[in-house]
Amino acid sequence: MMKDSYSVSLGTLSEGDYTAKLVAYDSWDAASEPLTVDFSVKSEEVDNLSDYLGTYSLNCKIFEDGKETIQNGTAEVTFSASGKAPNNVLISGLYQNAVLPARIARDSQSGKLRLGIWFDGTTGQKLNSAVTQSGKSYEYISFLPGLGTQFISGPYQFIPFPITSSENNVLWWGDFSDDGSTVSFNNGNKQTLVYNGTTYYIIAVSCVLSSTETLAESSFAPNWNMVYQANPGNDVAKGMTFTKK
Repeated sequence: MMKDSYSVSLGTLSEGDYTAKLVAYDSWDAASEPLTVDFSVKSEEVDNLSDYLGTYSLNCKIFEDGKETIQNGTAEVTFSASGKAPNNVLISGLYQNAVLPARIARDSQSGKLRLGIWFDGTTGQKLNSAVTQSGKSYEYISFLPGLGTQFISGPYQFIPFPITSSENNVLWWGDFSDDGSTVSFNNGNKQTLVYNGTTYYIIAVSCVLSSTETLAESSFAPNWNMVYQANPGNDVAKGMTFTKK
């Protein structure tokens, strides 16, 4: 039985306009009419990365262990160059001295500028000050995706990302505004992950304490410590927004 669909990798293409032509052959080597598709590849590089560095105001719903939930919270964060790759940045100000890795890049198809938040499910960052929770000391923090069964408007579920998964490192993409002054993670960014066979939406950045640098589910604190969730004041249209100061 023939497949309904096929996929072929074109590898890494340089920036430019392309035409792909597909011809099918049957068992007698008879050729079909060619199927032609025109497409463009745009560079992901950002020429003026410095324009997007600096201080931002983060607006979202904020959960903090032991404190009342802030429905329409704000936090001041800083985007700085990572020095490791041309488009990579570090976001500081979310939790003590920890930095959230991210990437600023243009979508290779639309050319739209985006921010990708990098969740690392393998290695924790050492904190300046250990945190005690339920009588246990935690010296490391990790940034993991907060997941929900529905996007933003659904019930919030804290689910530590499975360390055994082959997808334990993932980028969550948000869009810059046309003038580059804001980055939003909202209803247009419905990005999913599969956890234990169930599909969830990424809806938050969770700051998860760990007792060891190498992360394992057994090393995580029993409760979330700080969560930045994409529905401030339960307004599903706003999402989570970074606004440059």
